[in-house]
Amino acid sequence: MREFRGNFRIGRPVFASAEPAAERGILKTAAPNSRQAQRRESALSSCSTMIDQSSASGGNDRNFRKLPHRTEPMDASRPRESVMPVGPQEFRAALGHFASGVCVVTAKGGDGHLAGITVTAFCSVSLDPPLVLISIDKRARLHDALAGGGRFAVNILSADQEVISRQFASSRHDQFAGVGYTTGPDGTPWLEDALAVIECRHAGHYPGGDHTIILGQVETTRIREAKPLMYFRGGYGQLA
Repeated sequence: MREFRGNFRIGRPVFASAEPAAERGILKTAAPNSRQAQRRESALSSCSTMIDQSSASGGNDRNFRKLPHRTEPMDASRPRESVMPVGPQEFRAALGHFASGVCVVTAKGGDGHLAGITVTAFCSVSLDPPLVLISIDKRARLHDALAGGGRFAVNILSADQEVISRQFASSRHDQFAGVGYTTGPDGTPWLEDALAVIECRHAGHYPGGDHTIILGQVETTRIREAKPLMYFRGGYGQLA
């Protein structure tokens, strides 16, 4: 398991000022003396003379040359270069740079069967009322049970629960084998030693591509002090 170390500092943002630079003391200017003014007038006079001579000779003076310019009109009907859509591999690689916590969503099916699935797509939605959402792959075994209503629990894993995360991410049928858990008021499994448990009732679900976004209204919580399990760039880690 990797440890994530780093020092983070919040600094004061720097904004551009509308005040002229000279007034802020950034630029120092000095009034030109009479000799500098004479030199400037002389240079401008020489430049003007050269331009007049070039015009009189049809612009063929060797000191000047015409720059090529576009004569044909712009073709507005010609399509612009299109931006290629991001591919699945590039998309996954970009999202892998977002460090997140790890959760196991657990539920009790209508037949009393307990099931769970490891997810990282979890976030809070609202404080009043208290709402959270999870995103579940439509191919997941637990998908229909979660999208169909009922209750579920979001178990936020602690740093020493990597094995549990891998177990619920696998396709094995006995996911709860060797896993300690208790049950909530309505029989929803709560994993022991989880950093936090958030029990919800189904409050709606919405299509999200190949996933379903499931909204839950929080009804019960339990927390304990520990370090969280982290997931970053395809691997597990923990805070140093």
